[in-house]
Amino acid sequence: MFSVRRKLDKLKSGQILEYPLDKKKALLRILICGSVDHGKSSLIGRLLYDSDVVYEDQIDAIKSETSEFRNENTADLSLLVDGLQSEKELGITIDVAYRYFSTIRRKFILIDTPGHEQYTRNMVTGASNSDLAVILIDARCGLQPQTRRHSFIASLLGIKKFILAINKMDLVGFDRESFEKICFDCKTFFNGLGDIEVSCIPVSALDGDNVVTLSSKTPWFHAGTLISMLEEAQIVSKSNTSQFRLPIQYVNHISSNLSGFCGTVASGFVRKGDVVRILPSQKRGTVKAIVTYEGELDCATDGMAVTLIFDSEIEASRGDIFVHEGQGMMEGRRIDCTLVWMVNNPLVANVTYDIKIGTRICSGKVSAFHSKIELENLTEQPTNELSLNEIGQVSIDLEDLLVFDLYEESQVLGGFIFIDRQTNETAAAGMITGIGKF
Repeated sequence: MFSVRRKLDKLKSGQILEYPLDKKKALLRILICGSVDHGKSSLIGRLLYDSDVVYEDQIDAIKSETSEFRNENTADLSLLVDGLQSEKELGITIDVAYRYFSTIRRKFILIDTPGHEQYTRNMVTGASNSDLAVILIDARCGLQPQTRRHSFIASLLGIKKFILAINKMDLVGFDRESFEKICFDCKTFFNGLGDIEVSCIPVSALDGDNVVTLSSKTPWFHAGTLISMLEEAQIVSKSNTSQFRLPIQYVNHISSNLSGFCGTVASGFVRKGDVVRILPSQKRGTVKAIVTYEGELDCATDGMAVTLIFDSEIEASRGDIFVHEGQGMMEGRRIDCTLVWMVNNPLVANVTYDIKIGTRICSGKVSAFHSKIELENLTEQPTNELSLNEIGQVSIDLEDLLVFDLYEESQVLGGFIFIDRQTNETAAAGMITGIGKF
C-alpha cells in the first residue's frame, strides 16, 4: 500500500494542500531531459516518492538494493525509474519511458527521454507528445552543450513552456549567486529560440528540496515548488490557428445515400448548420449532425473525435480535410521542411518514401538539401545527406498535390513522418516550414 503515514504527516504540516475532489483534473504531458549525470532519474524518482504514488514494497526493495550495492542506508530513488536491465548496464536511459501519477489538482504523464546525442530520435518522439519541458541542469556545471541541444529540439517540436530545474544545489551550498548566474545564461540562450516561456527553480533531487516540499535552505526563492509549477502550468494548444480543421480518418457508409465522416478536430470548432468545404476537392456541404460515442452534439471543438453527417450526400475520402467556408490551407507539390533522420541508412536525394501527414499518405522524395544543423553549437552546415539522429533543412517533391498547414500553425497538419517502403519503418519525422520553390 502507499505510505499513508507520510501523507498524513504532510497534510498536518501543510506541505500538501487539499483541493476539491470533484474538480476536473487536467492532464499535463511533461518532457523530462537533461545531460548525463545531472540527476534526471533521481528527480523523477523524487517526484513519484514525494507525491506518495510509490508502494511501500517498492521503497523497501530499492532500500535493499541501495544498501547491497552502495553500502547506503537511504533509498536511491533513481532506481524507481531505471527499470530496464540494459539501462542499468549502460548507466543511461536508452528509450522513451512514460510514468503516470497524479496529485489532487492534476494528472501527469512524465515522458523520460535519454540524454545522449545518439538517442536524439528518442527525444524527438517524446517531445512531439509533450506540453511542457523540464530540463535538468547541474548547479556545478551550468549551461552545457547537451542543455542547448535538448532545448533546441524541444522548441523545434513546438514546446513553448520550459522549467529549468537547477539540480544538485546542495553541492554548491544552495548559493543564490550560482543559481542566478545559471538562470541568466540559460535565459539569454532561450531568447534566441523564439517566443518561449522559461522558469527556473533551485532543487536537490537527492534530498527533495523544492521538488514537492518547500526548502528552508532557499529562503531567497519565492516561486514555490516544482510540483506547484507543474500543477499551475497552463496548457498551450498544439495548434496556433483557431480555424476549423478536421482530417477524415474513416468514412462510415450508413446507407446507400448517407455517410458519416469520422475524424478528430485538429483545431477550431464546428457546429450543426455550418457550411464546410472539403479540401482539396473544394466541394461543399452543410453539417446536419455531429455524432459522438456519447450521443449527438451541437458543437465539437479541438481534440474531439466526432462523426459529421451532412444534409446531402457528398464525396470525400480518408485524408481529405474539412474546413469552414471562407477558410483555406496551403497546398503544393513541393514543401520546405525540417527533417529529423531516425534510421541507420543515411537519407540521400531522389529516394521515394511514403509520407504520412494527418490521415493522408502520399509519396515523395528529397529533391534538395539546404543545410544540416550541428547540435553541439546550433550552427548550420552544408550537406548532401542526413545520417542517424541528424537534423536538416530540405525540400521534398510530392507525387500529388498536398494540402497542409505550417508546423508552427498546426502540429497535426504541419508535421509528418517518412515511411520506408521496403521495411515499413518510420525513417524520419518532419515539420513543414514553407512551400518549396521549383
